[in-house]
Amino acid sequence: VDMSEKRFSKYEKIQVGDVARLEKPITEDDVKKFVALTGDDNPLHIDRKYAEQTSFKGIVVHGMLGASFLSTLIGTKLPGEGALWVSQNFDFLLPVRLGDHLTVESIVTKKHDKENLIELNTTIRNQNRAVVVSGTGKVKIIETEFKEAEAPRTDAKVALVTGAAGGLGSAICRRLAKDGYKIAINFRNQPEKADALAAEIAELGGE
Repeated sequence: VDMSEKRFSKYEKIQVGDVARLEKPITEDDVKKFVALTGDDNPLHIDRKYAEQTSFKGIVVHGMLGASFLSTLIGTKLPGEGALWVSQNFDFLLPVRLGDHLTVESIVTKKHDKENLIELNTTIRNQNRAVVVSGTGKVKIIETEFKEAEAPRTDAKVALVTGAAGGLGSAICRRLAKDGYKIAINFRNQPEKADALAAEIAELGGE
């Protein structure tokens, strides 16, 4: 099951075999931002002349830059809301280069019901489908007491009562309001009674 476009918020909805994927091209701007954030200015990652003199013959992107997108995947897709990443191991198998297009993937391999914990196989592949990073991780799903707002009613009943400020009209309004109708109070020359009736209906929970 490909869960790439699905967000999870409840542990019970997650099944062994669920998959999430994220596509990310790696740019020079990504590397600059990572250096600014972490302070890791190793010339292998940012100095083209230096990198060309190494066995890599060019810039190698920080390994953890690519791996950081696993956090994006876990936090926004699988499991998504409420995800607490508690452990992860990485094997960096191949270097990532500027311009590489990475596919980040996680697959649920096990669930631990008592802890609300899932285990994941995590993989990052480049545009040639070669695995550049692999590993396993554990993620705890934090539940909340949040309740979704009720959807607005689309079957609301509305009654227009003419002469509603009079004795018979006001009685009809009260009964219809009690039966779940929204009331439109029509009157000609008794605005005070109409206002009082509207207030009475509102106090009773009507509209």
